[in-house]
Amino acid sequence: MPRSLLNTTDRSSTLDRIAQLSPSSTRKWGKMTVSEALCHMADGLVIAFGDKPVTFKPSLMSTGLVKWFVIYSPIPWPKGKVEAPPGFFDTRPDPDFEKNRQLLVGLVRRFEKGENQRWGTSPYMGPLGAEDWAVLNYRHLDHHLRQFGV
Repeated sequence: MPRSLLNTTDRSSTLDRIAQLSPSSTRKWGKMTVSEALCHMADGLVIAFGDKPVTFKPSLMSTGLVKWFVIYSPIPWPKGKVEAPPGFFDTRPDPDFEKNRQLLVGLVRRFEKGENQRWGTSPYMGPLGAEDWAVLNYRHLDHHLRQFGV
């Protein structure tokens, strides 16, 4: 069973890892600062919950095999090799680090509501169900938390 933000244990461990970040956390790869990463992770959740409307453009990413590979494959995502298109992840960090962290924590906690809530459309993969969003976002957060060593 893949790790999922719908799973209480996985969600709790993710929140514990977010709590370990500090303004002085340094990246192991990539270009983002820790505050930019917090906002980037939050943007992914905002899209998952449908709070930011996006346009879905069918592509190779929306095919069954590629979608499965991105969401469910046990192979780690590449480090610093993939960049989102401009404007896709656009929240800019507040100078208050804790405010950025609490924004992300609040969004992760929305998974406590379970499957019965509104879910957005992925601009790359199209409509996703609750479990797909929960696994995809667990992987996304895990990827960036590892980027900062937590």
